Amino acid sequence: MNKIAAIGDRESLFAYEIIGADVYTADESNGRQIINFAVKSNYSVILVTEPLYEKLSGFISDIKLRFNGSVTAIPSISKIPVNTYA
Repeated sequence: MNKIAAIGDRESLFAYEIIGADVYTADESNGRQIINFAVKSNYSVILVTEPLYEKLSGFISDIKLRFNGSVTAIPSISKIPVNTYA
């Protein structure tokens, strides 16, 4: 069975947890370690919230060279525009 890891800020990952992904809260300080953990734990798909993906883009590019699965950026709640209509 394919395993899915979702990595990033907690609020953005809630929906992925509901559909069965393993959720790991991370920021720039621990994101590398958590992504490495996901690679070593045989996840087939690693989803990373956009802000974290952008901050770790060089590291993620290196991971993609040696990882057989998929590492993909996903939207973050912090990047969704707030509706300001009154």
